[in-house]
Amino acid sequence: MAETSNKKTPRDALRLVSRRWRLFLLGASLCAIAVMLVAHRVSRKYTGTTKFEHRRDVAAEGILERGSESFESIRLSIQNDLASRGAVAEVAEELGLLRKLPRDSEHRLTRSGEMAKQQIAKGLMKDIKVVFRTRSPNMDRVSVSVTHNDRKLAEQIPNVLVKNYKNYLLQVTKRSLTNSSKFLETGVNRCELRLAEITNEKIRFETKHAGMMPETPGALYDRLQGIDDNLDTLEKQQKADGLKIVRLKAQLAALGNPTIPVIAPTTQPADRSASQPTTQPADRSASQPTTQPADRSASQPTTQPADRPSGQPTTQPAGQPVEWVQELNPEKKRLEDQLWGFKEQLANAIALSHMTNKHPTVITLRAKIAELKKRIEKEPEWIMVRKTTRKPDNSIARRLAAQMILADIAAALSELEAAAKEKERLLKRRETIQVLMSNFAPVRQEYVQIIEKVKKQIGERDRWRKRLTEVQMALDAEMKGRRTHLNVLQTAEEQILPSSPKLLMVLGLAIISGLGIGGLLVWGANHWDQSVTTTDDARKYFNIPVFGATREITSSWQRTKRRAKRWILTPIVMIIVLVGLAASGLSITLWLEYPEKTYEEWKAAPISYVSDWVEDKAKEVSKLF
Repeated sequence: MAETSNKKTPRDALRLVSRRWRLFLLGASLCAIAVMLVAHRVSRKYTGTTKFEHRRDVAAEGILERGSESFESIRLSIQNDLASRGAVAEVAEELGLLRKLPRDSEHRLTRSGEMAKQQIAKGLMKDIKVVFRTRSPNMDRVSVSVTHNDRKLAEQIPNVLVKNYKNYLLQVTKRSLTNSSKFLETGVNRCELRLAEITNEKIRFETKHAGMMPETPGALYDRLQGIDDNLDTLEKQQKADGLKIVRLKAQLAALGNPTIPVIAPTTQPADRSASQPTTQPADRSASQPTTQPADRSASQPTTQPADRPSGQPTTQPAGQPVEWVQELNPEKKRLEDQLWGFKEQLANAIALSHMTNKHPTVITLRAKIAELKKRIEKEPEWIMVRKTTRKPDNSIARRLAAQMILADIAAALSELEAAAKEKERLLKRRETIQVLMSNFAPVRQEYVQIIEKVKKQIGERDRWRKRLTEVQMALDAEMKGRRTHLNVLQTAEEQILPSSPKLLMVLGLAIISGLGIGGLLVWGANHWDQSVTTTDDARKYFNIPVFGATREITSSWQRTKRRAKRWILTPIVMIIVLVGLAASGLSITLWLEYPEKTYEEWKAAPISYVSDWVEDKAKEVSKLF
């Protein structure tokens, strides 16, 4: 029970404070005034902040081999590069902070000057704070804050730091781009030389195997088919020329053989070796010979003796001989042209469209070709177109006719000779292509390898050129100041209000310390007070029972003294304390919030400043009423 009665409660503390409230208020007020007065002696510090945006230069990272100069490495070293001792010393030199340091005759800092410079830089480094406000894979936002006693330096130092760092990054980027440009130029030149060597190798190979490097074996096969088709055409032409010569000789014999010259025997077509591969229809390309079959037009009629073929009319003029005029069959020519068209379609389907033998189109075309061949075989070479009446012969006419027939025979012999020479040339060409087909694989493989080397080297050269172009464009943009990955978002401005100490911090400290000191004084006064004021104190100190209590018996002088203390001295002290509190509060407020002209006016004439302030406020209030 005794322990419970001795425990102090918050109510007891409040009762104790209320009993000694004058001491509590006096101590708290004096402490608050002292704190605010001491705060005037603390140096005011100003903080300037510069914000910049550091973007990831994706284009430069794609074209530069910078290694440690990547975006992540720059991000990790940005604080060291931005606020290093060298960077801060450079700023101090630029702002003239090292102007008064001792120097030698060559205007270089002495040893003591270097030490002082290091101390200045070290002191400034403590006041520099670099903070990443935003971090992302491609962009950082960084703020550089500098706290200093001089408001001008607090504004200038962060701006100069960021400016110098921006120039530093610009120089690093230019140096990297310049080195990359030189390296890429060397690579492009090396690729050009290598490409020239491979191109010369390709030209030499093509010269050595001129006309013998088709893209596929099918191309050689198509050439072989074209030669075979031309040979077929020449054989038909030789056959037609042979028949023509026989017919002309018959006509010449019918004229009575007037002075018939000696005619060379007809050249027969040479047989192609049975060992030559059978060819399929192919395109009639430009490589086919220009010699065409003998003219089959109706403008060159041939006359036959008067033997009448079966089915011809028997009526003829009396007393005049009759002969039949023959011409080449136009229907057979039309069928042959149609056959050539189908063969061309079949060749295109196989070579170009890559159709197989089982493809419906190929099957249909081959069926049509077979049908046309049968029809062509059934068609006669010559047909009787008309009959004419032979006029009576005379010697002059017969000689003229014989001369014309001889001229036709000579022309036919020339055509036979030209066809034989063309055939010989085609056979030699055919042998060459057959040899080429047998050697196609190794030659083609070597040529394809050379072509691949050329393509690969061209691709490598183009890649080097592309990277070189990108680097040169980036370097040109950097040189002209149109391209940078560091952008200043906000520069530090002139600081009017100090960043420390803060008014709220000073007032809060004054209130808290005042309350603490007041409470401590009350506790001390109560602890060292030996007077007995309550029955509990009497029971405690004297250890005797208390049966009653009386009021304090005071004299008239004591009552007068107490009244004077309560109604005169206490109000005077309270007024003085309140004035002191108000004055110190106003002073610290003006010192921190209006450090320029207003605080100087208050400091010079505080009473005049307060009276003017009260007068202005009174006028403002009077205007309201």
